Amino acid sequence: MTELLLKNCPLCGSKDVSFSHDGIEHYVQCDNCALTGAYGSDRDQCLEYWNDRPSPWIGTDKKLPPYGEPVLIVGNGAPQHVTYIRDGGDDCDDWFEPYHFEHDDNCKIPASDITHWQPIAGLEESV
Repeated sequence: MTELLLKNCPLCGSKDVSFSHDGIEHYVQCDNCALTGAYGSDRDQCLEYWNDRPSPWIGTDKKLPPYGEPVLIVGNGAPQHVTYIRDGGDDCDDWFEPYHFEHDDNCKIPASDITHWQPIAGLEESV
């Protein structure tokens, strides 16, 4: 049997993903963060669904988020589990900082250390 290769988890980036079956449907599960998805009638269909999904991450080499818009980021080589906003000044390079009410310079990440970002889905509808 040919080994079916699954892409990394779209949520946490882990390579530790596997096929599962609940007695009714086949699906793919991340063994790191427990994300499940790509339900199908067989493993081949699951593989197709899992691997053909578009990535929600946008490379900073392609586009930067608007200033002040809350986003998720990959900074310093790892997904950050806090909502960040892009900020900057006329006299310095841009940075990303946690989106909260209190300003803390120790939490800033230089924009040059951010490789990917994504908008927070559904945020506009919930505000």
